[in-house]
Amino acid sequence: YFTRSKWGSFFAGLAFSFCPYHFAHASHITLANIQWMPLFVLFLFKLHNERTYLAATLCGLFFALTLLSDTYYGYFMLVVAATFIVFKIFRKVLSKKRVRFTPRVGLLKNSLLLITTIFVAILVCFPYIFPILKSYLFENAAGLSLQKYIRDISQLYIYSAKIFNYILPATNQPVFGSFTQKFVGSIFYGESIQEHSLYLGMTTIFLSFFGYRFWQDRKKMQVQDIVKRRQLDFSIKFFALLTAVVFLFSLSPTFMILGRHIKMPSYYVFQVLPFFRAIARFGMVVMLALCVLAGFGFKFLIERITSPWKKATVGFGLICILIFEFINIPPFRTTDIGNVPEVYRWLKDQSEKSIVIEYPLGNNIEYIFYQRVHKKRLVNGALPKTEAYSVAEKIKDITRPGTVDILRKLDVEFIILHLNSDDYQQSERLVIMKELDSFDKKYGLVLIKEFNGTKVFRLRED
Repeated sequence: YFTRSKWGSFFAGLAFSFCPYHFAHASHITLANIQWMPLFVLFLFKLHNERTYLAATLCGLFFALTLLSDTYYGYFMLVVAATFIVFKIFRKVLSKKRVRFTPRVGLLKNSLLLITTIFVAILVCFPYIFPILKSYLFENAAGLSLQKYIRDISQLYIYSAKIFNYILPATNQPVFGSFTQKFVGSIFYGESIQEHSLYLGMTTIFLSFFGYRFWQDRKKMQVQDIVKRRQLDFSIKFFALLTAVVFLFSLSPTFMILGRHIKMPSYYVFQVLPFFRAIARFGMVVMLALCVLAGFGFKFLIERITSPWKKATVGFGLICILIFEFINIPPFRTTDIGNVPEVYRWLKDQSEKSIVIEYPLGNNIEYIFYQRVHKKRLVNGALPKTEAYSVAEKIKDITRPGTVDILRKLDVEFIILHLNSDDYQQSERLVIMKELDSFDKKYGLVLIKEFNGTKVFRLRED
């Protein structure tokens, strides 16, 4: 639709589908659903270019599907839509040429088209949105209140994009990944491999710059089809602007430059929507915009070549380079979920009414993952800003006075200590190891089972 080139579109789609971000978030099943965003952007353009109720309906539908896939993506598409509207207004005000490439419709129809889009989006999202709003507005922050999802702004600094995220290959790239691994944990890359795998690809970046620059030079010479030229110019400049806008949104909320704090867009948005912490995920929208520009670049580059064989060679070569940049080899990344730790097999045979707590007490997803095996109730897994989480904070240290009393009130039967866990700091592990022999007399914890560094205790009955 944008490039009017099947091969240019194929390259753009290939880059978008197999970018490192997509692989990195394969375990975030909602974030892996990136397919609706391009369709929303497409029908945002169709609504602008065609002004039909079908385009309005589909635009609303694809926004709803994007939001229902992941709330972050709904937020991102609102930023895209706002950028589109602002770009359109400024272009109209600043443009000296009044050549139209969209249907001329009145204010009433434009308003009805906008209402249609919003109505469809709300209608499809209503089953998801209504319980949240009801809880937030009428249940005094109980249940599914938005309050518990409010983040601290410090988390935006941790989960914001760094410049190296965009220009260094993913850590699981078989050739260059080991080089990137050296920067993980530094201020230039960040600590979360999953959130910071935003590599755009040198091929994609080169073709994007080439496409934009080539069009800037070419459009001055092409005047025979001025409507088509204006339409292409609108698309290319919008995606260039969108790349810059969402890139800024993905960065840290503030920067210190020459002794002054410079505030980025995410800082201001956080004051209104303090629910989104992983703003590095804007990198997927950067990738989306860049892919469209790369599609144009691919098309313009191939069109400059006259020989069919050279066209095929260059096109195939670019695709191969892109695949090499983004390659991810699954056999080296698989996990055998059939290899269940022995402690969970033993726990499976215990009473169905048993309540279990596992240490170290943190946000360890493995505890919840293996719950599918033993099927016992867990103290672990509380969400931040909930009553359960505040209780969990009080019992994080098994040797702390009062912890065992709280466990008794919670009717906990089994306490599992994973002494070999990497989540334990060395100092914490040493304290526990020193106290192990006195667990029974001092805390009333009776050792009943031991599995290769994992000890299972039961609360002694008073």
